[in-house]
This record gives sequence, structure tokens and C-alpha cells, in this order.
Amino acid sequence: MPYVLSVATLEIRKNLDQVVRALVLHLEQNSDSEVHLVLSGMFGWKLEQLRKALAGAERWRHRIVRVDWLC
Repeated sequence: MPYVLSVATLEIRKNLDQVVRALVLHLEQNSDSEVHLVLSGMFGWKLEQLRKALAGAERWRHRIVRVDWLC
């Protein structure tokens, strides 16, 4: 299974909202694509834009996986 992996604190300056939107655009244009997005990292600050992007990805939400740090 192909995937895009982000290992970083989830915060506004990482532009993860744009990554989510790009994934949705890709999947809308390539519905046979099997790519998934994996977000790994601690919650940071100013997550409103990321939350909105995730809400807008409702149709493809099953392709976006959130993994917590394991310590």
C-alpha cells in the first residue's frame, strides 16, 4: 500500500492542512489510487486549519491515519 508519511508535531507551520487538501485533490482526480496519508506526531498549536481540512476530506477520511507517538 503506497503512503505519504509525516513525522512531525502537528502544528500550523507544517502546512499539513495543505497536505490533506492535496491528497483529497489527488484522490478526486485518481479514484483508483491506493495512496494513504499517515500523520504521526504530537499535537501542537493552532490546529484549526488542519481540523477544517480533515473535515473537508470526509469522503476520503478512511485514507488518513493518525498515529500517536509511542513512548
